[in-house]
Amino acid sequence: RKRGRPMLTWKENMKTLMQALKMPKIVLQVEPTLTTSSCGADYHILTATK
Repeated sequence: RKRGRPMLTWKENMKTLMQALKMPKIVLQVEPTLTTSSCGADYHILTATK
């Protein structure tokens, strides 16, 4: 379960995603929290190729 994190819409997830990509790589590795969202797969692809 997610720790107190509400389900986000696809648009909100993309906003979070863009912010996350600006963070250090370590943050992306330990914070893959969008896996249950519609863009979860894209999130993993982006974090893996950063």
